[in-house]
Amino acid sequence: MASPAPAPPPPPPPPAVVTPPYEWQMQLFTQGPGQRGGVIMTRTTVGGDGVVAVAGHCVDSFRDAGGRNRTCGGLPDPSVTLLGPRGEHLWTWMARDGLSGLTADVLFTEKGDVIAQGWFSGAFQPAGRPLEGFDARVFAQNGGMNFLASLKRADGKLRWVRAVGGSDPVLDGRGVVHLADLPILPSGEVHSVVHGFDVESGKPVYELSLGSQGACAPQCSRGALSRHPTEGVVNVAHQNHQGGLPIVFVAQHVGSDGRKIAAQRIEVEVPVPGVRDPRLMRPLLHPSGEMVIPFDYWEDITREGRGTVLVRLGPDLRVLGTVIVPGSCTFVGSLGDGVVFRRYVSTIPRDIAEGSFTVLGATLPPPDETDAGSVLGLVELKSGRVTTFWAPRSRQLSDVRVEQGLAVFSGNRGLFAVRLSVPAP
Repeated sequence: MASPAPAPPPPPPPPAVVTPPYEWQMQLFTQGPGQRGGVIMTRTTVGGDGVVAVAGHCVDSFRDAGGRNRTCGGLPDPSVTLLGPRGEHLWTWMARDGLSGLTADVLFTEKGDVIAQGWFSGAFQPAGRPLEGFDARVFAQNGGMNFLASLKRADGKLRWVRAVGGSDPVLDGRGVVHLADLPILPSGEVHSVVHGFDVESGKPVYELSLGSQGACAPQCSRGALSRHPTEGVVNVAHQNHQGGLPIVFVAQHVGSDGRKIAAQRIEVEVPVPGVRDPRLMRPLLHPSGEMVIPFDYWEDITREGRGTVLVRLGPDLRVLGTVIVPGSCTFVGSLGDGVVFRRYVSTIPRDIAEGSFTVLGATLPPPDETDAGSVLGLVELKSGRVTTFWAPRSRQLSDVRVEQGLAVFSGNRGLFAVRLSVPAP
């Protein structure tokens, strides 16, 4: 009689959930007597020497992180704050001159200057001059316009600013800032347009129409840019569908001068029946040269479950693979051979609220008094392994970005920076 087969070995335990030490912590603003305002952070970026640029907007009166009294307009004003490698305040730029709006994104140039992109709804005239690129028809139609500005690294003074079409700026390796735009024509058709601007002068380099994406209603198109590993950007255009079909998108490689280099129509089969309403999120370029295109989706018509699929593209726009991540995740940067995601955790069952619980195979500490928050996890691109590796007890990881191993985020008590490392296998 044959002996029974040996039991399979137990699976390896998940990586430990760690609490890495803070690199620094600071307050973007304080309030003195009679002051009621402050700064609200939108997005951050980390420079090669560890400096951090913070995009946001300010309201009312306050003291900036350097202790200087500030007064914004009655409506929010765009702002940018530059911090040193230890979180020390270097300067704060506030756009006055009738500019009401916000700063949505920031980038560093090779020289260390800051590129800021945002939106304005007031009669913006920097230094009393009409804003270059301003289009009164577009402004009236949309109730505002986007702007693109360059700020000096040394003191935050304005180098140039202009009104632009498009958002989500991407700076390539040849000194061109690219913006993606999806204007809706009077006919209801959505067109995919990419704009390029010289990073030194702010002058237009090109404006390229990539064609109609079809009618908006009831299925609206979305577009986003990823930096290409060698030249220019890749524009990703996706039109929503109601379910039961593959996720379809078009990737188009655009050179730094606006020429069309390559295009690929891509269909992604998600191994989940009944996928509905996939939503294109912001792509990112991994240091390995892969472009990562994320979509989140509802798992079925009941809208009770969510998932995220990552599509890995090579420089030739060939699909290298896909990775499924449970839950709706926002991808906030890269670390080692993978990409980092933030996942919102809520509706903690009361029977475990006082103890630990599990997310993506990792045992997390008990939540704070809100029974909600965020955790960070890592998706290894080649293996598809998904792990949670950091869950601070307060877990209020708002507006987090991870670049060069540094996670910068806003929390309950200010702005924080934490040094991350790849979890041990």
